[in-house]
Amino acid sequence: MPFRTRKFLPAFRVNEKIYLILRQHWIVPGLKILYWLVFVLAVLFLDGLAKAWLAEVITGQVAAVISVIRGMLLITAMLGTFMVWTLYYLNTQIITNERIVDISQKSLLNHSTSELDLEKVQDVKAEIKGVLANIFDYGNVLVQTAGEEANFAFENIANPHEVAKLVLKLYDQAPKHHGPK
Repeated sequence: MPFRTRKFLPAFRVNEKIYLILRQHWIVPGLKILYWLVFVLAVLFLDGLAKAWLAEVITGQVAAVISVIRGMLLITAMLGTFMVWTLYYLNTQIITNERIVDISQKSLLNHSTSELDLEKVQDVKAEIKGVLANIFDYGNVLVQTAGEEANFAFENIANPHEVAKLVLKLYDQAPKHHGPK
């Protein structure tokens, strides 16, 4: 069923319907956030150990310096978690009845948008690699195009085989244009 909203798609075309909005499977950013959580726990554990074992040594200015370092490390972890979430949310692929749009956020201030008309699709391949990917059913969908155009890769998305089937189905239904637009 197509999405009714147009807020996700830049330069919406007449009679275009959004069928799917894709992001990475939740497990991918979840594991990255878990790494940051382990970092925070390690900082707090080491801080607690230092206070317990070195209570006589850590006084005055030394305690203030350690407190500042601990604060900086925790702020770094919060910023790292924020970056993981932001890049997850802003990296989006959109499949419509006419084209595929890839909005790729490389960093906070660097992004690109690519699009591919469905009529230029030559092959679609879904792949699932690894134990976690098989358990949680996520993987890559590679869309091969005709000519000089770059191939599209949807990385670590949920249900890659279903997405590949949808792209092929929409390709079969897409109007074929012959000649320049």
